[in-house]
Amino acid sequence: MTTTQPTQETVSATDAQSVLFDRPASSYDYVGQDTEDDHHHYDRITNTIYVTRHAPEAFHPDHTDEPWIRVHGPSRHTEHLDEYDDRDVPEWITYVHSVRGWAEYPTPIRTRRIPTHLTLELERPVTPGDIERAYCELQSLVSRTNPAPEGEHR
Repeated sequence: MTTTQPTQETVSATDAQSVLFDRPASSYDYVGQDTEDDHHHYDRITNTIYVTRHAPEAFHPDHTDEPWIRVHGPSRHTEHLDEYDDRDVPEWITYVHSVRGWAEYPTPIRTRRIPTHLTLELERPVTPGDIERAYCELQSLVSRTNPAPEGEHR
């Protein structure tokens, strides 16, 4: 007969929570925190709003250069936006504002700035003038393809 020693393992509160979903950061938007301390998450892949007690957690898997987001559950409320013809994230923001209120009113998702990383291989040295011209062209292109909402300036 062998004797085994008991072992103890410490599990943090986050580890003990179930993972609701993991998504690439480009497929996820944090909508915001309401006045009842619930966090609202938008999953672009499923076009669904999830309401949880937990803020999102960013992490970086080994298999990709893109950051990912983990949302811990359970979901206190799930809203499948595809089920409605007249509901999208802006309507959800307005609804929560009228029922609970926001700890800080969210920025509409379509106007949020998304961090972008580019890697370029250059054929020749780049001058500051080249960079300024390229920036101006890019800014002009973005303005034409994604105009600012009425009353908002960029």
